[in-house]
Amino acid sequence: MLLSVAIGSLFGTDATTLISISLGAGRAEEARLHLSQTVAVSILAAAAIALLTFLFMSPVLPLLGVTAALVPFAREYRRPQ
Repeated sequence: MLLSVAIGSLFGTDATTLISISLGAGRAEEARLHLSQTVAVSILAAAAIALLTFLFMSPVLPLLGVTAALVPFAREYRRPQ
């Protein structure tokens, strides 16, 4: 979750700066383009993180603090029905 927050903050801060500069220079269309690109890249990054954590669940679970006794339960919880 911390990784998601960090990436979200990265995109949010970057987008805010670019959009503010564009709007301040009177380039509204460029600001819309920055917003659209930021939303698209954020969605792709979230999907990539979700896919990677799903595919590589076994090595990721201990990094998240899951103990060996809880790994089967965590896998069962994470798997789609």
